[in-house]
Amino acid sequence: MKYKREHLAKEAERLANDDILNYAITEAKQDALESLAVVDPTDSVEIIKQQALILALEETMNTLERYILAQV
Repeated sequence: MKYKREHLAKEAERLANDDILNYAITEAKQDALESLAVVDPTDSVEIIKQQALILALEETMNTLERYILAQV
């Protein structure tokens, strides 16, 4: 589905400023970072899993910012 840039920017701004969404993403990222800090260094699957989760959470917020900036 194709969205207009104006609509994407408006919804992205709403989501980026949503306290609950930001709290959930921050908590999930913190949990992943804590798991990564104590994971067995030989467990490459778990390390990659936690790194991928952190990256996905960061990219979610980066994508929202891109939608907002594309409107300008």
